[in-house]
Amino acid sequence: MSHGTLRLLQGFLGLLKLADWITSLPGLGIMLWIWLNLTLPYDSALALWLTTLVPLLMANHEAVKDRL
Repeated sequence: MSHGTLRLLQGFLGLLKLADWITSLPGLGIMLWIWLNLTLPYDSALALWLTTLVPLLMANHEAVKDRL
C-alpha cells in the first residue's frame, strides 16, 4: 500500500471512531449540551438537558441491571 492509501485509511478509521464516540451515551449527552447551550439561554438549556439526560441514564441503568 502506498503512503497516501494508508493516510486515507487512517482518516476513515478516525471518522468511524468519532462516529462511535458521538453515538455513545456520554457522547450524546455532551453533544446535546453543546447544541442546547449554543441555541438557548443557559437556564433553559440546563433544564432541557437534564430533562432529556435523566431518562437516558435510567434506561441505561435498567439495561445494565438486566444483563447481570
